[in-house]
Amino acid sequence: MNDNGYRVMRIGAADILRDVEAVAASIVSLAAAPLHHSPATSGPPPRAGEE
Repeated sequence: MNDNGYRVMRIGAADILRDVEAVAASIVSLAAAPLHHSPATSGPPPRAGEE
């Protein structure tokens, strides 16, 4: 799924029952992190559009 731009986080039910606040903090932390896209390596930059 990572190859298609999806970030997956698996959380066990036991972890949620044991410490839901820590699980929530982990989810927020992951959601706040930027996705890293590899920069384009070839071709000119996009041209400006006409008005």
